[in-house]
Amino acid sequence: MKKILFSFILLTIIVLQVNAQAGKITGTVKDASLGETLIGATVQLKGTTSGTVTDIDGNFVLDAPFGSAVLVISYIGFTTTEVSVNVSRNTPRVIVSLKSVILDEVVIVADIAKARETPIAYSNILPAKLEEELAGRDIPMVLNTTPGVYATQQGGGDGDARITIRGFNQRNIAIMLDGVPVNDMENGWVYWSNWFGLDVIQRQMQVQRGLGASRLGIPSVGGTINILTQGIDNKPMGTIKQEITDFGYYRTSFGASSGRIGDWGFTVAGSYKWGSGWFDASETKGFFYYLKAERRIGNHIISFTGYGAPQEHAQRSYKFSAGMIDSTYAADVAGMEFTLADTAYFTLRTPSGEGRYSSFNLGRKYNQHWGYLRRWTIDDNGYYVGANEEKLNEKMNYYHKPQFNIKDTWRVNDKIFISNLAYLSLGNGGGTGLKGSNPRQTPDGQIDFQFIYDNHRKFIGDGGLYQGTNHLYSSINNHKWLGYLGHVEYEPNDSWNLSGGLDLRTYRGEHYRELYDLIGGDMYIEPILTGQYNNQDNSRLKKVGDKIYYNNDGLVRWYGTFMQAEYKNPIWSGFLSGSLSNTRYKRIDYFAPYMIGDEVIEFRQSAQDPFTWISQRVMYEGQAFYIGHPDVTQPNKESPWKSFLGYTLKAGFNYNLSERVNIFINAGNLSKAPRFRNVFAGNTNNVPKNLKNEVVYAVELGSGYASSKFSANLNTYYTSWVNKPLDFTPSTQNPNNTEERIYLNITGVSARHMGVELDFIYKPIRSIEIQGILSLGDWIYNTADSVGYVDDAGLPVPNASAINYDAKGVYVGDAAQTQIGGSFRYNYNKDLYVQARVTYFGRHYSNFEPSDLVVKTNNDGTIQDNRGRQSWLTPSYTLVDLSAGYTFKLSGKIKASIVGNVLNLFDTLYITDAQNNDQYGQLPDRNFDARSATVFMGMGRRYVLAMRVFF
Repeated sequence: MKKILFSFILLTIIVLQVNAQAGKITGTVKDASLGETLIGATVQLKGTTSGTVTDIDGNFVLDAPFGSAVLVISYIGFTTTEVSVNVSRNTPRVIVSLKSVILDEVVIVADIAKARETPIAYSNILPAKLEEELAGRDIPMVLNTTPGVYATQQGGGDGDARITIRGFNQRNIAIMLDGVPVNDMENGWVYWSNWFGLDVIQRQMQVQRGLGASRLGIPSVGGTINILTQGIDNKPMGTIKQEITDFGYYRTSFGASSGRIGDWGFTVAGSYKWGSGWFDASETKGFFYYLKAERRIGNHIISFTGYGAPQEHAQRSYKFSAGMIDSTYAADVAGMEFTLADTAYFTLRTPSGEGRYSSFNLGRKYNQHWGYLRRWTIDDNGYYVGANEEKLNEKMNYYHKPQFNIKDTWRVNDKIFISNLAYLSLGNGGGTGLKGSNPRQTPDGQIDFQFIYDNHRKFIGDGGLYQGTNHLYSSINNHKWLGYLGHVEYEPNDSWNLSGGLDLRTYRGEHYRELYDLIGGDMYIEPILTGQYNNQDNSRLKKVGDKIYYNNDGLVRWYGTFMQAEYKNPIWSGFLSGSLSNTRYKRIDYFAPYMIGDEVIEFRQSAQDPFTWISQRVMYEGQAFYIGHPDVTQPNKESPWKSFLGYTLKAGFNYNLSERVNIFINAGNLSKAPRFRNVFAGNTNNVPKNLKNEVVYAVELGSGYASSKFSANLNTYYTSWVNKPLDFTPSTQNPNNTEERIYLNITGVSARHMGVELDFIYKPIRSIEIQGILSLGDWIYNTADSVGYVDDAGLPVPNASAINYDAKGVYVGDAAQTQIGGSFRYNYNKDLYVQARVTYFGRHYSNFEPSDLVVKTNNDGTIQDNRGRQSWLTPSYTLVDLSAGYTFKLSGKIKASIVGNVLNLFDTLYITDAQNNDQYGQLPDRNFDARSATVFMGMGRRYVLAMRVFF
């Protein structure tokens, strides 16, 4: 018995001694390119069978004996890494960054910022966030949880979202897709309906605020949005997803990535959407397709990518007075006061005055752009033949913009990397509208298309031809865009990185209107230069498909070069970059007047048979001339090329004060060419005098703190924008010619944007996550000037008085300058979560034109001084969204998830967009208040359910 007790005590001592010599290794595994944690990475103790995997936060804990140990960390698509660790009682936490097998392609080509290294303010949006919070909306809408970002759905059309960053609209935000710029080459806008399926195959989205990290000379005044798609570096996966909403919108998606199959990798995806939008008569349908094929050949990775999204959707293009939508809200919240006289303006009237219908309280879903139509005909026996009733919408957008990229990334050796990328974008489509003033409306406020159609057919039934008083046209905007991006990277050692390259683009945009639907009519008589309508030999008889109103091409050539030097060590890093670009513009106007000598002439068609087209001709001094005759010219058909030299110069410095704290500063100067529409005055080939580049100066300071429980980023910025262009050029009637428009030559507007931004995340325990954001902006104009009117040739107009406007100290409109938000997330376990998000927007001034800020004489003779006057401040609002999700195993490696969202939980009534003193408003006031403004209201409560199977 004593021997047994002695043996037990001895064994216990040995065990305790062994345990006393064992420790724990804790750490985190991250993606080196993105700075994000990796879930499910394998951590193995080399030479043993002991190992573990990282949790949902990328963390791991591994037991190991005291002394030297080597960890082997691996993850599909990333280079396996070994890390030496000295295990003791207080082993330091291990931070491991894994490099992608094609890290160079992701980071270098796409200019992705890295944590504690790239000295800029940025936010990463992971696929999980899109999966949980996008909820069937356009991609920009999920970015409202990013500091400094304000995104709205505008009129509510599917794909019609817009986004601003730090008060700069998306014309001045660079959108990059796998390193390729996608902003329109003429006006800088981005149409999100062309990219609706990207969330299916998105690997990463990074929002860089300010001038950003891109080497290219892109228009990143407000920021840059980098979207990266999946590729050969992703693990094999497949997914099928179905989304449904309570308002009749549906979307089915699929995606698959092969990962590496030998030297090959493939990614395919598709998405089909159909159904109704949230507002009335807002049907939508579209298909997204995506294919990426990659092959590794030695040190090369060659990839081909093709994608596009043919779609069509109804739009709501024009804002309303708030009183038309909800008079109680307008009076109580927006401060509008109505009088009995206002009812005349808030009334829907037929052209002949046959009906007057109240237009108060039409509701947020009201859409004025549609109506019902039955297209009846008359058969050979004179009988009326009916047809099915259709819902006709005057505002339909239809477009297809496929893009194709071919790329070669070549790791020459461990010091030199070369990338070559060529891309082609082909855009085709347009948007429809109704021509004709005051179309008759039905009692419920819709367009009375049947009235229009019946009147047209009555004339045809009597044996005549009738020119429709109304017709639908389509504004076509096609383009062909070919580009090349070449990049060379040289790393002489682990600290230095030198790079440079070329950015070449050629673009041709085709712009014209064509007859889309005559609504029962047989023809449209286009007016001649004198403005007369005549169905004899002065006519221009048009049929469906013919070009009308305008027909011109915009040509853009872009030649750019860029270079950058970077230095980094564990303590600090910095960069200096610059670019040069030459932007050339040319305009071709196919509707420019024909001339014989110095005299403008008009060609005419035959009146005997207006639908039989003959060679156009004109009699001039007794001689017949035809188009093509050597004496017939179009001297103003083509403009000369107009060139603008631009540049960017940026520098930044980051210093890591400790393993948790870093500070940074960056500054930049940007000079960019004016937009195409600002170069050619009055939609002609004439260029205004003294055009200057837009110039931007920016500086930013920031700091970051990171730990396992709490992380935060704080930054402040100052941006000065000189020669800021107007989105729309103010115009008025020419006092010398009532048939011509003249334009205010406002070219020197300047603005100053400054502010502070904060975002943080706090995890008191593993199951709870609290996030918060704060953005306080102070964006004002600082310009006062005297400007005059110019004609189509850009020359001063006699007898047109100059105006003295004063915008000094006037707040920039069109975006909320205050943003406060937060979310609370509870993870019951790794498969079940619930989240609530609250976002507040305030200090949102309505958009305005500087030409309003003048001294004016009212109709009653009183003088009103509007210089320096603030535009209407829209009411602040708060939105609450809920989301919840559950993931479960179906069989084997096949899993499924269910995600539910409730958007605008409390059905808040709020204004998202507003135009101050809108000349198209329902009330005649221009008094810088709610009565004078028109608005878009945000959407009410919506329910979205998504079911997904992935394997």
